Amino acid sequence: MKEIMIINLMRLGDLVQTTPLLRAVRREHPTARITLVVQDVFQEVAELMPGYDRLVVLDFLRLAPLVDQEGQNLLAAYDYLATITATLKNPRSDLVINLTPNRLGAILTRLVAGPEVRGLTMTADRQFRSQPAWMAYMLCAAKHYRFNPFNIVDQFTRGGGFRPQGEGVALKPPATVLDQVDRHLAALGRDPSTWLIGLQPGASAVLRQWPPESFVTLARLLLETHSCHFLLLGTEKERHLGEFIQARLPVGVTTSLMGQTRIADLAAYLARLQLLITNDTGTMHVACGVGTPVLGLFLATARVHDTGPTGRGHLALQPRLDCYPCQNTGVCTSLRCHQALDPALVAHLAQHRLQGQPLTQIDDNPFWENVDVFVSDYDDQGYQVYYPLICRPLDPAYFWNLVMRLGWRWLLDGSPEPLRLVVQQGMEFIRRYFQPPINRLRALQREQALQELIQLAQQGLKRTGQILPLGVDADRHLARIKTLGERLAQIDTAIVRLGHIFPEIASLVEMFQLAQTYLEGSDLIPLTRQTRELYGQLYRQGKIFLKILSLCDCQWNDCDLRRDHPLPSSASWLTGAETNFAAPNSF
Repeated sequence: MKEIMIINLMRLGDLVQTTPLLRAVRREHPTARITLVVQDVFQEVAELMPGYDRLVVLDFLRLAPLVDQEGQNLLAAYDYLATITATLKNPRSDLVINLTPNRLGAILTRLVAGPEVRGLTMTADRQFRSQPAWMAYMLCAAKHYRFNPFNIVDQFTRGGGFRPQGEGVALKPPATVLDQVDRHLAALGRDPSTWLIGLQPGASAVLRQWPPESFVTLARLLLETHSCHFLLLGTEKERHLGEFIQARLPVGVTTSLMGQTRIADLAAYLARLQLLITNDTGTMHVACGVGTPVLGLFLATARVHDTGPTGRGHLALQPRLDCYPCQNTGVCTSLRCHQALDPALVAHLAQHRLQGQPLTQIDDNPFWENVDVFVSDYDDQGYQVYYPLICRPLDPAYFWNLVMRLGWRWLLDGSPEPLRLVVQQGMEFIRRYFQPPINRLRALQREQALQELIQLAQQGLKRTGQILPLGVDADRHLARIKTLGERLAQIDTAIVRLGHIFPEIASLVEMFQLAQTYLEGSDLIPLTRQTRELYGQLYRQGKIFLKILSLCDCQWNDCDLRRDHPLPSSASWLTGAETNFAAPNSF
């Protein structure tokens, strides 16, 4: 029997987002024994996840000194790690997939590794290494998230070596817990027609929290149109946010569960909601896992395309501002993104979702000026995608995000499909969801950045090509080799600088730098050949993205600009006749 191990020592939301990978592994290896390794803090959520056979829980506090490599308990941490390793190696795994992008995950993967490893690990000479290419991309995307077009569920699944199948996350609350929750909700004495709505006012950082005052205004607006009962959700540390909201709403319309629920309880309560309105939180992902509709609010550094609600038919909002996503989280005092998501706008979307009214694309008007609204779905390859709900002309930022999606997926998947056809699919997406006029958005600065990157890669190829013949008699040509090596260092510095100046191409630069850390050996000729291969790879990647821009430019005139394409019918609540989606001034 094949033994497969998946290591995920990350947070609540990241763990929930492992479930599509678990299902993909089970589908491809139906008779394998799958072991899931998690930290003890999130054992409860792991117990709700389907698709594995054995759960191994790590005491994270005992292992924490390994992350910082300091502290009085370092030796004790190594002793505990040895004990855990012995458990995990019995039996030995044929395949280990590590989704944890830190030192601890890499060390553990190294210690339990079998014949095949995917993800971040540590080599025998204590160097970090990540494979396959999708795993390397995931590391780079975490640092340069601003133009990352892939949801983390797809990064996990592809990084694990499997293909997305258009599946969202999945959790299964115990029947006994669901019964307890049903009894509690029945005791509230709500009228059956009352909307049961969850509010999650907290988030991992204050900057990512929609103001509690806005939640209050939102709740009041909804109460004006329909009978509602609000469940306030969050941790004990966030209880003050719930108390603020509860104190400003009519008595009897709220129930605070903040700090009072285990994960299984939370999942059960979420399963009974008609809608969850939330910041980008683990609670949001749990709601997706139990099939509850989500209206997600993404602020500051949170981006819909990275960690938005997974599945079909969820709504997500993010600011449409020049400073978003936030790059200076330590100095922001204006919090413009918090004001951009107007409570009346959120209430309007929530009302339509709760009423089950069909939605098609919204005609733009000044009320929506500072916000983007997205609907979650899957593309034709099974990847998570977010369709714009407001029909606007295509803007440069979204266009570049689409270019990144087309290019990286073609490169990382090793697609045999001609690039021309891939670009045609991208143009069909533009035709379907964006309003004319579609401007030529080749973005000269970005194109020039790619051209400069290609030129630097060519220089690297030239210099490494000059070093190779000299390496046959290195002692004789030492001075010349040293000079060429210094020029290579200058080229690398210029490449890094280019990535800082143009964050749009930072993922290309970061992938190049990461690959440099994987170079092996110290012999001149083999090392130069490896380095030359990296410059060649960077050159080819730059040319691919430049080719995509060129193909897009050639196809602009072929775009059918008529607005006769509704949102995908796969999201059943979105189908139907055109909805008159006016600005919510009636509130």
